[in-house]
Amino acid sequence: MITRMFSLLCLLSFSFSTLAADAPIGRVTVFEDRARVVRSMAADLAEGASSLRFERLPSSLDPASVRARVIAGAARILGVRIEVEFHQEDVQDDVARLEGEVVELSYKLADLAVAIGAEKRLLYLIDRYAIFLGEGLRRRSTDAGALTEGALTEMLAAEAWVAEQQLSHQKKLAERDRERMKVVEERADLRQELDRLRSPQGRVSRTAIVFLEAPEAAVTTIELAYDIADASWTSIYEARLDEKTGEVAWRSSAEVSQKSGEAWEDVALILSTARSSLGMSVETLIPQRVDVAAITRDRGLTVARRAPRTEAASEDKKLPTLQWTEDGAGEDISGADLEIDSGRGPALFKIRAKSTIPSDGRGHQVAIAEERFTAEQSLESIPVIRPHVYRKGTLRNISAAPLLPGTVRVFRNNTYVGDATLGMVAPGQQFDLYFGADGRITVFREEIRDEESERRSFAKENRVIKAWRTTITSYVPIDVPFFLVDRMPVSDVEEVRVRITKGTEPRPVSEEDGIVRWLLDLQVGEGLEVIFEYQVSADPEHRQILENLH
Repeated sequence: MITRMFSLLCLLSFSFSTLAADAPIGRVTVFEDRARVVRSMAADLAEGASSLRFERLPSSLDPASVRARVIAGAARILGVRIEVEFHQEDVQDDVARLEGEVVELSYKLADLAVAIGAEKRLLYLIDRYAIFLGEGLRRRSTDAGALTEGALTEMLAAEAWVAEQQLSHQKKLAERDRERMKVVEERADLRQELDRLRSPQGRVSRTAIVFLEAPEAAVTTIELAYDIADASWTSIYEARLDEKTGEVAWRSSAEVSQKSGEAWEDVALILSTARSSLGMSVETLIPQRVDVAAITRDRGLTVARRAPRTEAASEDKKLPTLQWTEDGAGEDISGADLEIDSGRGPALFKIRAKSTIPSDGRGHQVAIAEERFTAEQSLESIPVIRPHVYRKGTLRNISAAPLLPGTVRVFRNNTYVGDATLGMVAPGQQFDLYFGADGRITVFREEIRDEESERRSFAKENRVIKAWRTTITSYVPIDVPFFLVDRMPVSDVEEVRVRITKGTEPRPVSEEDGIVRWLLDLQVGEGLEVIFEYQVSADPEHRQILENLH
């Protein structure tokens, strides 16, 4: 305490000459929830004590984060003081302009509401037609026996049309909804800015005063760094699949936003993958205890749950690094240089081109890298959820940096098919990505058996048998594996038993935790049928479970 007071007295005893000069922003490092802004100022210091003023700093900066250092010259930093300044300015023109923009966005939201309502009505009509089509097919097959080849072809073509229309209008509805959300956010930002301008306090800024001591007169460059909280960046990706080669052109970008009150113009932008939201330590694991009161008369209760399968990258496999050319005249400066510390910690993407990020709170996109991934393609259909067939690609992150959670704009053969959500993908890790539905393959699933019976042997046993028929027809040659996926109940009690019956044809290739998969060989124009039948049996005291299934 005595030492700090002595230092303060020494600092106050100096006679300072104050200088003010232009201090532009030179470098900004953006994290997931904040940014580190660095300004620099060159000043001709006289011998002895002096001070430099960094004015018009954002009011949202964290005073505890302010740091100053000498990057050129022999001066010594004595201290930094932060002051708050109030600026009364005429903002009527800005208020009028923002009010007009708010009105325009309100009109745009009204138009989008009409468009969204129209797409929802069309989807409802198409869904009703799909139900009518399925009932008609079942009625004709029941009343008239087997369908003729012409009638079956006609019905399958109608189903394919329904699937394509559903997918098309779902895409349009999703696009309209995304556009609506974007407009809502823009209007909210404008209203927030209006509230700030209308505030009687006017505009508030901070000034950082850096105290120095120079042994001799010389030109000295001082760097000032501070943190602001109103900044973030998120990952945005673009994946373009070439079905013939299986190659995926992968583009990684970042959407950077900030509303600190100061514009970042032509700055060196750095994006950090460090995530403060993960915390600074591992949480404490609390033991799980089973209370005697939780034990029921079903004393055979046992739950066997398998951990999800993960495929870790081989430790001895060297991961390739992102390669770009150095900055130079006439060279491509798009993308970023990757920097990772020796401990495989957070990655830094140093954007090559100078970036400009206005203080408007909106996302501004910057390019990071382009890669070429190889996709292991397959087709997959889960008709119990949706009667569509999706093209699936299994990829591996071959870059040296992680792929952070974000949105992926997906293209197949240069056609936009929709947006997907990507989770965290470590370097070398595999991940799955779906490239939209394929309307050239139709899937129709119908229930053909649902009965409950009672069987007497040494002990009485109740059982339920359920069966479905799934018909798949392809109108194009299939050059990749096709998987049909279905499910059946999973029993956690030994008194209830579930098994696949002999009526299932063909036999599935895998069954794990109730998820059943078939690998099928489809021929063009032929309807392939899959019969899936399972039986659930239970002791008399568990009859209620069977009734719920039935």
